[in-house]
Amino acid sequence: MHITHHKRFLDPEAVLRQAGIAPKNIVADFGCAAGYFTFAAARMVGEEGHVYAFDILPSAVEAVESTIRIDGIDNVTVRQADILRGTGLGDGSVDVVIIKNVLFMVPDREAFLKEAHRVLHTKGTLVVVEWSTDSPPTIGPSMQHRIPKESLRDQITSQKFDVLAIREAGRYHYSIVAKKS
Repeated sequence: MHITHHKRFLDPEAVLRQAGIAPKNIVADFGCAAGYFTFAAARMVGEEGHVYAFDILPSAVEAVESTIRIDGIDNVTVRQADILRGTGLGDGSVDVVIIKNVLFMVPDREAFLKEAHRVLHTKGTLVVVEWSTDSPPTIGPSMQHRIPKESLRDQITSQKFDVLAIREAGRYHYSIVAKKS
């Protein structure tokens, strides 16, 4: 029951499938929190793929590390990092970057998106999920902190990405899928 509720709220597999995540992909989850998208991506990329999960909060890193240990997951590496200062990943080293419910909190979205662009290989995919301005103000961040789809699309394209799709992602979110150009 608990999982069903979450998937109605936001289904990570559906969002990632639409973005084209595939077996053997190398994925970076910027702002992984407890790993909701991290572990969905890990299942989708399989044993030959890998997911790097980053969060600035030690508690988030500890939660992901705990799940890795308990479930015996060996294709996820978690690191505490301030994305604005860099991830430590090599240039062009990943196929997909996931940024879920993070950008509304980031003081310098341009620098955050530049790091995503740097680590993605040529034609790599960026998947951004944010709170919809159309969803109720009682769920999620205050309305003043939410990013309108059009504004985020413009910020993403200004960082040398080609936006491929903007979709509803559950009742409270939208997703933007873009390719590095």
